[in-house]
Amino acid sequence: MRGPNCDSDHFLVKAKIKRKLIRIPTIDNRQRKWNQNNLTNDTKLKQYRACLGNKLEEGERQRYIEEELVHIKQTIIEAAKESIQTQNMCTRNEFWDEVFKQIMTQKNEERKKYLLSKTRACREAYETRRTEANRVCRRKKQE
Repeated sequence: MRGPNCDSDHFLVKAKIKRKLIRIPTIDNRQRKWNQNNLTNDTKLKQYRACLGNKLEEGERQRYIEEELVHIKQTIIEAAKESIQTQNMCTRNEFWDEVFKQIMTQKNEERKKYLLSKTRACREAYETRRTEANRVCRRKKQE
């Protein structure tokens, strides 16, 4: 900032910093994906309904509405765990294999060379590696 006069030959620096805190998910906080194939199966659906009805009848009535809502929610989740089950977590980044890893390391090496000596040849070599890596990434994701 060149405006403020602070009797110095240096200029003031103004910065805005945004910090995003990392939230570590626990097993209970992760969103569950219920197995929808079991809901289309009539026997599993009947089992879920019967289990849910039994659990709601067994549970005691709560005095306050908020407590009753928490109890109903927990009962629904317990019944779903028993009868519907959850889906297996799908693996992401299936495209990340040894060939793709090698292309990415080559691209990163070209970038390091370009940052050390900013010549036109280094820049062109880096850009060709980058376009090649992007092309391979797009192709593998489409497969």
